[in-house]
This record gives sequence, C-alpha cells and structure tokens, in this order.
Amino acid sequence: MRSLLVHLDGTAHGEPRLRVAGELARRFGSHVTALFATTPPLLAIPYGDAGGAAIAQVLFDLQATWRGRAFAAFEAAGLGAGATWAELGPTAAIPGVAGQALYADLTVLGQYDPDAHDHVLPSDFVSSVVIASGRPALVLPSAVPPGEIGRKVMLAWKPTPSSARALAASLPLLRLAQEVTVLGYGYGPAPADVQGVPLDVERYLRLHGVQARLQHYGEEPNGDLGELLLSRAADLDADLLVMGCYGHSRARELVLGGVTRTVLRSMTLPVLMSH
Repeated sequence: MRSLLVHLDGTAHGEPRLRVAGELARRFGSHVTALFATTPPLLAIPYGDAGGAAIAQVLFDLQATWRGRAFAAFEAAGLGAGATWAELGPTAAIPGVAGQALYADLTVLGQYDPDAHDHVLPSDFVSSVVIASGRPALVLPSAVPPGEIGRKVMLAWKPTPSSARALAASLPLLRLAQEVTVLGYGYGPAPADVQGVPLDVERYLRLHGVQARLQHYGEEPNGDLGELLLSRAADLDADLLVMGCYGHSRARELVLGGVTRTVLRSMTLPVLMSH
C-alpha cells in the first residue's frame, strides 16, 4: 500500500479523509496524493442569459472557494513532505478521479452527503469512480467520523472477481487486524468439482498470515442483504467492512447491485470495496 489517493472537494468531509489517509500512510509508509475535484459550478448550476457574465463570475468564485478550503485542509493535515497536492481542471470529476485512481493502491473517498455535496458532486460519484477505475477504494461514512480503521474487520465474501479484488486489496490491513470475520451467504464452502485440497477463502487468508473466523450460510436471506451486512458489522463492533462493488454502466446510466446500493446509502462504518 505505497500509493494513496485521497479525494477532496472543499466540504468539511475532506478533513476526516485526510486524517485517515495520514494514519494509513504512517502505518504503511505510503505516499499520499490529495486530489481536489468537483463538478465545476459553471457546468452544474444552470443560469440564464440575463446577467450571465456576473453569474458566471459568481460561480467561478464559488469553485475557487471550494478549492481554497480543500487546500487549507490539506496544509493543516500535516501529512509531511511525502504528501503532494493535485487538482483537476475544468473537467468532469468522475473520469478525472477514476483516471488518477489507476495509479493508487487505495483511493480514499467519502459517502455522498446531499446536504454537503449538492452541486459539488453527482450522487453516483463514489460508485462510478470505483467501477470506472477497477481499483479499490476506502469509502468513509459522512455521518460518523471514523476512528481507528482495521482493528476489527468483517469481510463480506462471495466467490466473485469483485470480492477477490477487494480481499486482495485489504490484505495489508487484514494482516494487522485483531479480529477478522468472513461472512458468506448463498454458496458452498468449497468448489464441489475440485478433488483433493481445494483453495478457499479461509486457506487463502491463512497462507497470507491472516487467521479469520468464518460464518457461512448456505442460503441467501430474505430481505435486504445490504442491511443485514451492516447489522452484522455493528454486532461484531467492526470498524471496517470489505466487500465487492457490483454494478455496470448501461449507456449513460449506472446500474448498481442492490447490496452495493444499500451499503453506500446506509453505511455507518468505513467500507473497502472494489469492482
């Protein structure tokens, strides 16, 4: 985990993202890049021809205000000489951040907050960046400032590429965790058509020095699995949920899986996810 990217948008939620990125950087010796990116107000906020020049200047000044707040938070975070600042030009935030995430081992993002992010970012910003980049992201909840991350981890596991990518990305954290619980629904504990000693998630973790407790359920529950995962994470006092991000783009519409949509909407703990 040598390269960390943290997204800033000029809202107050940037400060906990910087703090978490700084803690991870100190833990793993990582370089931090703080990237300021928003939807430019000139593109996001409609205005008419009457007084157009004056309104455009107001919107330009608004973008400068957001940028100033983000840079002030970056300087106040005290990340040291190893941290660098970057910012997007007048371009869409999603492809810009997703493009930079390609070069990061982990990107620190924040849950969408309609009170803080209205006009700053689209509501599907986080899921779009994760899906467009194919890289892991640590998403922080907006309602509850995160404390220490990675002490008690819950892995929501299913044998899919997305889950496997999230698991691999979380290994540096899992190795240092005090407790790791693997929660699985709707599949067998090992491939039925493999003879001898098959690989499975428990053995994979053990080979990487992670002792995990498995809680496997053969059938998917009735109701919202996303809400169940969040409830189980609360029961375990987990401070990190690791899971795959499921969804795809259809024309210009982002179609999210139900579990991903629920978790991103209702999360109260940090979530490390990958598509």
